[in-house]
Amino acid sequence: MPAAGDYCARMDYNAGMPERDAVPYLELIVRHLPDFADSQARILPATGQFNTVLCLDERWIFRFPKSSQVAAELAHELELLPRLGSRLPLPIPQPQLSAFDGAGRALFMGYAMLPGQPLLRERYAQLKVDAPAVERIARDLADFLPALRRRLPRARFYRGNYALIQALYALRDNDQAEFEDGIRDYV
Repeated sequence: MPAAGDYCARMDYNAGMPERDAVPYLELIVRHLPDFADSQARILPATGQFNTVLCLDERWIFRFPKSSQVAAELAHELELLPRLGSRLPLPIPQPQLSAFDGAGRALFMGYAMLPGQPLLRERYAQLKVDAPAVERIARDLADFLPALRRRLPRARFYRGNYALIQALYALRDNDQAEFEDGIRDYV
């Protein structure tokens, strides 16, 4: 694997890195954080459009940006998340580990795994029959999103956030079909 400075110059971040093979990502982490040399790593199946996500020792989450633009956003998150943490009604990642290349671009961030499970399509399909669970999730999000918006009034939110807001309004209005449409678009 190339040196960290070559890593970004050689490709648009990890766009050329394997999506299923955790070894190159672990090697990059160990190069910057040698204490993780004996760690067990796996790529999370929910790796997204903007980051490859690695789980270490079932305890740590590491995000690797897939483009220069996402690396810049990751660097911004590294500054922002610690300031937001105690001011929101739900736990959010608190970055504790990170590395930058020679040009100052974020290579990765790491944080302790949050409790719970991601709300992926499969998980939502399982929960859909559990109305109280769906209502708890919706209420938690109904508290979280306005609190986040108050803390970040100028922030850009992804399209999925608007789908979630649609679902929350539908919940308020007792419109089950609209609620399910919003959640389906979100996950």
